[in-house]
Amino acid sequence: MNRQRGVISIEFGLGGFALFLTLFAVFEMGRFSYSVNMTDTTLSESTRKVRIYEGEKLETAYADRLQDIFERDDYFWNQVGLVSTDKFNFDIEPYASLTDVANGTISEGCERCPIVVYQLTYDYSPVVFEDLLPSAVITRRILTVQEHEGWEDDEA
Repeated sequence: MNRQRGVISIEFGLGGFALFLTLFAVFEMGRFSYSVNMTDTTLSESTRKVRIYEGEKLETAYADRLQDIFERDDYFWNQVGLVSTDKFNFDIEPYASLTDVANGTISEGCERCPIVVYQLTYDYSPVVFEDLLPSAVITRRILTVQEHEGWEDDEA
C-alpha cells in the first residue's frame, strides 16, 4: 500500500488534461451547432418580417427594413448572449421573375421586385483555443416571394 502513494495524482494529472480538453471540445461543438441553428432561425424570422411588411405603402426599402429588424433589441437574437449581432452580415438579391432566378440575372435597382434572395452570414470564432480551432463563416440563403410586391391584377 505504501508503494502506491501518489498514483492517483499521477493518473489524474495525465487523464485530467484529456478530460478537460474533451469538455472544452464538446462545449465548442455545442456552441457552433447553436450558432448554425441561430443563423437559420434569424434568417427565416427576419425575412418573414420583411416579407409581410408593406414597404411600398410605407416607403421603406427591403434593406432598410431588414437593418431595422437586426438592430431592434426586442428580437431574440439580440437578447441571447451566445451570438453577437455585429457578426451578422446580410445580402439581398432582387429578381423580377422566375426566369431571372433561373438565369441568375439580378435586377439591379429593383426596389419592388416580387422575388428576393436573402443571404445571411455569421462570422463564427471559437471562444476556447482560438489559435487551435479554425474560425468559420456560416452562410444561409433563402428564396422568398414578397407578398405585397409585383403582382398584377387578374381582373383585366
